[in-house]
This record gives sequence, C-alpha cells and structure tokens, in this order.
Amino acid sequence: CVQQVKDVEKQYNVTFDAVFRGRTDSVWVKPVKPAKELMQKTPKSILHWWDMAILAPRNATGIFTHFYDGWTKCKGSWKGRSVPEMEWEDGAMTTGHAYVKYDFPQVVKRTSICKGRAIWNCQINVAGLSFEQCLMALYPEDAKTMDIKLAQKTLALLDKCKGNEKLTNPNCKKEHVIGLWRKSYPKKCTDAVIPGTEVW
Repeated sequence: CVQQVKDVEKQYNVTFDAVFRGRTDSVWVKPVKPAKELMQKTPKSILHWWDMAILAPRNATGIFTHFYDGWTKCKGSWKGRSVPEMEWEDGAMTTGHAYVKYDFPQVVKRTSICKGRAIWNCQINVAGLSFEQCLMALYPEDAKTMDIKLAQKTLALLDKCKGNEKLTNPNCKKEHVIGLWRKSYPKKCTDAVIPGTEVW
C-alpha cells in the first residue's frame, strides 16, 4: 500500500501529509476527529488502535514496510515478532516517532455473531460504547435475541479464570463457562466458537 501512495503522489505531483491504514473488516461506530486536527496535536506520533487503525505522518510510512522489508531480507530463522501491532511498534521506533494508542472508534465485525470472538470484540469499550451498545451497533437483530448481561458476566469470569484461578475456582471449570456461553448466545448459534476457552 505504501507503493500505491508513492505512485499517486508521483502521478499527481502531490505529497500527502499523513497515511491512514484501517482494517477492512472493522466498522466505524462513531465519527472521528479530522486527520488534520489529530496530526497537528501529535506531529511526532503515530496513532494506533490495536491492529485496526493506524494514522502515521507521511515521513513515518516506514512503519508499514518494516516487517516486509525484514522478512524479505531474512536468510535464516526469523528473529522478529509476528504479531502485527508489535511489528508496527518496532517499525515506529525506526522512524523516530512515538507509537501512541488512540481510541479510534472502530471494532472488528465478524461475518456472524456466532463466530469466535465476535462478542469478545465488544468487550474492550470501543469509543465509550457500552458492551450492549457495541453489540447492537454490529449485530442489531442477533443482539436482540441473546442474554447480553449473561454474556458480559461470562466474559468477566473468563478474565478472572486466567492463571491459577482456573485451578482453584469451581466456577472456572470449562464445562461451567461453556454452559454460560451457550445460554447467553442467540439460539441459532448451536456451534458457536467459544472465545477465551483457550485459558484451559
């Protein structure tokens, strides 16, 4: 995508002030401040929201090519990190810009509410939306048929059951947590992938 930016700049004899990268499977749930305003407030920063959105000054686009450049030059075992947002953070360091978390009002929308992590994605308080508001924005029809309070309670329990807690807390038994999920999901999700059960 950086090469496309360069091609457009060359074709029209322009230079962009900033480059924005967003995940195509994410949904904007609220308006966002103009890029110009954000860049003026933080001229030496690359703003990001996990791996969903990155706003970088034009002179910091090396953040997007850092991983690929390293991978293509690799002749042996890969020593870099493999999680996108970590790689972009490493790339930001090479540009001399701060890598700053910014709450872009985006959330990943799965093809169905029954897909793994579809509900979990609304847990991270997107742009000040409540868990219920997020689900209603992404999956309005399905959200009406589920027990949202129970789903939220189950997510909280999953967080609690990480580490040694899962060994000592009877509520952390896998069968119990999966049972709660099944009750909270819409009835059509008979084979829903249960997010977070990898803690066992």
